Amino acid sequence: MKGLTLTELIVVAALFVVLIGALVVSYLTSRRSHLSAEAYIQVQQEARRALEAMVKELRESRSDRLFLSGTSTIVFQVPNDNDGDGSVVSGGTLEWGAPTIADGCVQYTLTGTELQRTLLTGPMDVQGATCGGQVDGTTARILGNDVDEVTFTSTTGGLQVSIATELTSQLPGSGQRATLSSRVQFRNL
Repeated sequence: MKGLTLTELIVVAALFVVLIGALVVSYLTSRRSHLSAEAYIQVQQEARRALEAMVKELRESRSDRLFLSGTSTIVFQVPNDNDGDGSVVSGGTLEWGAPTIADGCVQYTLTGTELQRTLLTGPMDVQGATCGGQVDGTTARILGNDVDEVTFTSTTGGLQVSIATELTSQLPGSGQRATLSSRVQFRNL
């Protein structure tokens, strides 16, 4: 009768344990990489979505129609049909306000980790000091979650907007951060 000796059986068992251990480590590394990539994609999409929404609306404004409050809050106006005649031009000049609010303003601000867009009652102080209070809760809209930082910087003929988002995935130590920025050129100079 031929069979395995105890020594041969222990060697085979040890090789099997090493092989299974290598497979488990490979699986865990792969899973961590997948979760990390997934978190990075989610963070980048969140930042891109918020940045695109802000830039689209900010382009319609102009430098004398915006007020920077610190670096993380901006209040501004866009061309708006204030008199209801179907045109944003009245008497040869643009009418300024916020969508659906004559003489109102739009405000972007970072509250905790939420980037919020709020419509404010007007009118805006010509010097850009303020624009009245919040209309109501129905006008507040969250543009982005997990926002770590937002920065508005005035430039010649435009505005530099930066947004940083951060998300921690399910595995410890695998948080992802994305920072995007865009230079806004005003269309209504």
